Amino acid sequence: MIPIVSLTNLISAIVSIVIGGNLLVAYRRNHNVAVFWFILFYLAFAVSWLIAAAPELVLKDPYAVMASSIVAFFFQYLAYFAVIQVPFIFLRKREWGAIASALIAMTGIIFVIGRLYNLQPHSREIISNVFGTYIFWRPVFHPWLRVMTGVVGGGVAVFCAIIFFYLGWQDRSNRLVFARSMYLGSGTTILFIGSIIVYFISTTGAFFALSIASIFVIVGLLVIFKGILHEDRANP
Repeated sequence: MIPIVSLTNLISAIVSIVIGGNLLVAYRRNHNVAVFWFILFYLAFAVSWLIAAAPELVLKDPYAVMASSIVAFFFQYLAYFAVIQVPFIFLRKREWGAIASALIAMTGIIFVIGRLYNLQPHSREIISNVFGTYIFWRPVFHPWLRVMTGVVGGGVAVFCAIIFFYLGWQDRSNRLVFARSMYLGSGTTILFIGSIIVYFISTTGAFFALSIASIFVIVGLLVIFKGILHEDRANP
């Protein structure tokens, strides 16, 4: 039996770690503040996905899986906290970015408190189809917490995508800046689609939805990384 969701989460974690390491090298070279926040974004995502990969691979107790899920979501909110800074840096509105991050931090605290107030162990499910038999730990928590996380994650992705596309179009005569912005906007749009699949299309965290969303996340992270490389070359 294959823990497919845990494996895709592990792949997402590895991708995030590799990208974060490459960005750290770039940051040491030019100390670009936007790259710094992207590093925090990728590393927070890496920790979140690494913890989310633990069920069945490392953890098999329902309450241990539940506890790991709470920690994983904490780091997911931390990733949102970091990446929302980037569009405000490009807009030269750092104070607005601080306000946005504070609001995200508040929702993250609310999420953790909500989970602790209503502790429910994850449900271990075995799914069989023509491709094989899979083990899946279904997350169990109140729907409003899922919706809130989807609104925050989706909202951050949409806002970032809009700003990146806007800045790219505004400076479209500069091919390097335009390409960078299109990559960043496309990557965050892909992450938005993944968020919609997980938190709204599948309101119960179903096996198939999480598997598909993981693919969108991996692709989105890679596309964003491509855009950051353009940013790095634009600011030697």
